[in-house]
Amino acid sequence: MKLPYTFFIHQNHLHLCIIMVFFISYIWSIPIMGYPNLSLSNTRTPRFSGIPSLGFMSRIFDFLKGIIKYFGKGYNKDDTNTTSSNTTKIDVLTPITTREPLSLFKSMNSTLSPLSIHENDLKKPIHTNKFYSNFYLGTQRFPSFLDPYVLTWNYGVYSGIAVAHSDDNQKVFGEGTPPKYFFNPLGVYSATFTAKELENASLTLTSLDQMSVNVIVNPSNCTEKKIEMPLVRGMAYVTGIYTDLTPIFTSVVGFRNIEKKQIDDYYKFKATLHDGKKWLLYVFPKEKSEFNFEIEGVTLKATNGTFNGFIQLAKIPIDNDDAESILDASAGTYATKILLSASVSGNTGSYTFRFETHDYKNNSLLHFAMPHHIVSFDSDTASRKTNLSLPSPTNGLMVAYTGKYWNMLENDLPVNINFFPYSPSAKKPSYSKEALEMIRKAAIDEIAQDFCLQIDPNSYYFSGKVLSKFALLCFSIKNILKNDTLAEECLTKLKDCFMPFVKNSRTYKLVYEKTWFGIVTEQGFVKDKLSDFGASFYNDHHFHYGYLIFTAAIIGYLDKKWIEENKDWVIDLIRDVANPVNDSYFPAFRYFDWFAGHSWSKGLFESGDGKDEESSSEDYNFYFAVKLFGHSINDTVIISRSNLMLAVMKRSLLTYFLYEPSNTVMPKAFLSNYVAGIKFMNKIDHSTYFSPRPECIQGIHMLPLTPISPYIRIPSFVRSEWDNKLASIVDTIEDGWKSILYANLAIIDPKKSYEFFSMNFDKKFLDIGSSLTWYLVYSSAFANSK
Repeated sequence: MKLPYTFFIHQNHLHLCIIMVFFISYIWSIPIMGYPNLSLSNTRTPRFSGIPSLGFMSRIFDFLKGIIKYFGKGYNKDDTNTTSSNTTKIDVLTPITTREPLSLFKSMNSTLSPLSIHENDLKKPIHTNKFYSNFYLGTQRFPSFLDPYVLTWNYGVYSGIAVAHSDDNQKVFGEGTPPKYFFNPLGVYSATFTAKELENASLTLTSLDQMSVNVIVNPSNCTEKKIEMPLVRGMAYVTGIYTDLTPIFTSVVGFRNIEKKQIDDYYKFKATLHDGKKWLLYVFPKEKSEFNFEIEGVTLKATNGTFNGFIQLAKIPIDNDDAESILDASAGTYATKILLSASVSGNTGSYTFRFETHDYKNNSLLHFAMPHHIVSFDSDTASRKTNLSLPSPTNGLMVAYTGKYWNMLENDLPVNINFFPYSPSAKKPSYSKEALEMIRKAAIDEIAQDFCLQIDPNSYYFSGKVLSKFALLCFSIKNILKNDTLAEECLTKLKDCFMPFVKNSRTYKLVYEKTWFGIVTEQGFVKDKLSDFGASFYNDHHFHYGYLIFTAAIIGYLDKKWIEENKDWVIDLIRDVANPVNDSYFPAFRYFDWFAGHSWSKGLFESGDGKDEESSSEDYNFYFAVKLFGHSINDTVIISRSNLMLAVMKRSLLTYFLYEPSNTVMPKAFLSNYVAGIKFMNKIDHSTYFSPRPECIQGIHMLPLTPISPYIRIPSFVRSEWDNKLASIVDTIEDGWKSILYANLAIIDPKKSYEFFSMNFDKKFLDIGSSLTWYLVYSSAFANSK
């Protein structure tokens, strides 16, 4: 067999060749027998008996070929953006580690405590950035957004859980073309689950999970009587399980009339409200018994005394003749939790929602999916589509599907994107002599700067931007200019500035906070609560730590010994933001919302419009940084998980955050904003928290510009946004946002982008997180491509 590599044996490598010969001879001479102690943990395959598996033999040959390639004449240490040939299916939701956080993160309690969480759940890591946070924060009176329904804790004469839903014609749009914002009206509660006995009742939360929470409403002096409500993202029915209570439903809108029908062992009621909307109530007694509602003012009151069983509430969509029969067919069955699984094989990934359910007879589960779910469903899941749909507050029209699981496929994983500039056209980076000279001059100038002087002692966010900028400088010197001496100087300076972060010796240290279970800066505990953007209370960790992990990944790529010594620090930051499992120290995926397909920035701050996200690009920068860290430590699972999450984010962000004219999900009038601005669960505001300037609103969804940017910000989107939103303003900008916009232009017009950075460039156009060296590398990589 002809080897695919030209192999020249140097005399110093002869001993390795001899070992290889003996090793191959040994493997092929193994008799057929059991190997009970052999476990291939990296491939997630079970132990086996008998002859070694083909996968095992394949790994041996891959290892041998790697040795041959390394010592062969054709080996190139700087091979860029290559795709792995390993197609082993990898379970990507396995622990990175389950150890306790490093001792350098001092343990302390938060100055903010959760409200209404059951004592048993307080002993576990608490999800801080999920849809139900308003239930345990502040006044506890702000809504939780389950999509499509919106639920709110209502305390008073009739305490309970209020249910609302807004149709698209109720959305409120700002003035102008395009409108600056749109939102859904709050407080229009069509029905509230309550009971005669629930005056000034208490609220308790249990089983807090990624996509679900259990809510219990009790009379203040009794725990046996209760309404228990499993709240799950996308649920088609709002379900209340009553124990020894007399059901009442109140309504802000008011009930006009109600129709009753008995079906087998349960009852169906159709209520028409004064706004003309129709809602269905399904009443399932625990034991067969008589049940009835009557309208009394703005309430529906049960007339048969205390009740044991469950009641389901669902809205009938406007102008949908099929909806009622679809809801009837699945009544009684509801989800209590969503179990997530995910795997990657080669450049394809999949993730599955498996619903834990309460089943009624043979009725199928009915559950609403978001638009980005629907387009990624496999054929089996897609075949279970119904003709029932309801609009969500900010994620378009949701469609109901039957079945206890959804399988979603992603066939465009960014497996061939790493540290080097990337082009969606699959072109390889190529640098002209002129470009290399420009890069060299910029690098000499930037390496002469005082790195540490630019570090912000009061902000992990701004410090991270500076550090990642200089990391890209070091990478460019080493791998583009191939100047080892200058690269070593750069790396030494960068490490000197970075080590106070890794050793946790800064003025405001990172601590392991034991109230909510996470790693936070102590600054907000001793200064203002919003210090460093509220990071002490779980705001924006994926933004802040993303830059730090990015820096560590590049240092690790350039210095394997360093990353081996310091990887545990990086791993703990990853676990705080995106732990792949629930463990004793961190919740799973604190920031990433697998149902929405992106992260939420807002932490422990109550909000009438729910969680929000201002920067889609700093969101995916975190997961790209984690991927690069995986490369630096050669961890296939970390790389694969990051690839899958980036693919999910690409689909989600191009649906809900980054708008092409062809977008059919978001309101048409809003599309010509091209980006969301700040996306809340209940509204979208084309603005930022820091500036109303258009370059800031658009640019906060660009930075930082790295190899992953063209993967998410696809050329067709960048072209539309540039031609219609940016081209007319870019040359009027007089600060660092100008370079961000021009670096973004490299995705579609690298030549023009390179010209901007190479022709009499004014350094006032660089912001604190931008390196001219990197922008020249990034823009010139494909400037000469045909």
